[in-house]
Amino acid sequence: MQKILMVFIFLCATFTTVYAEDTQRKKEKDAKILQLTKNEKLTDLTESLDGKWIVFVKKSNYTIPSNCFYFSEKGEQANEIWIVNTKEMTKKLLVAPYFSCGDVSRVIIDPHNLQFSPNSKTLYFETSAWVTSGAIHAVDVDGTHLRFV
Repeated sequence: MQKILMVFIFLCATFTTVYAEDTQRKKEKDAKILQLTKNEKLTDLTESLDGKWIVFVKKSNYTIPSNCFYFSEKGEQANEIWIVNTKEMTKKLLVAPYFSCGDVSRVIIDPHNLQFSPNSKTLYFETSAWVTSGAIHAVDVDGTHLRFV
């Protein structure tokens, strides 16, 4: 009985220590991510299933042109998608705004509904396009193969 009690106490102490270390690591990681994104107004903050990536939408410096019909007000700024590598604690622009008067399936001014693929290698998102529906786009997490789906 005494051996069982000692093993139980040892296991409880071990699990408590591991949990405390994991909690501390998560706090440190969250603090670093906050540093990377501070003073920015973020929307659609989404984490990949494997936890390696975090994407978010923020306002860009690009003003939406008024010479095309877009679902925006004059002088409004377009949005862009940024990605954070949570292992290396770096961020980069993943998808910049794109304007096209002739092909609304290529327009990227208001990305939203960000979703990672199950393997976390592709990001899918929606943009405004037609009156009755939006357009679905995909991009690999390294920024290549941006495409209309």
